[in-house]
Amino acid sequence: MTLANSSPKGNPNGNLPNLKTQSELPVSEEEMRQAVRTLLLGLGENPDREGLKDTPKRVVKA
Repeated sequence: MTLANSSPKGNPNGNLPNLKTQSELPVSEEEMRQAVRTLLLGLGENPDREGLKDTPKRVVKA
């Protein structure tokens, strides 16, 4: 499947939206870390195992 227009809605030029500063984020870093843990659990992964335990922090940092 190909998309005729892959730019985000309301952004016809395909420019990135304005990125917000940390203080302007609608959720806290802790809430984001918990969301990533929940996703990992939902995928059947153990978020506390050695290879994944820092993943929530890495995702939030990205």
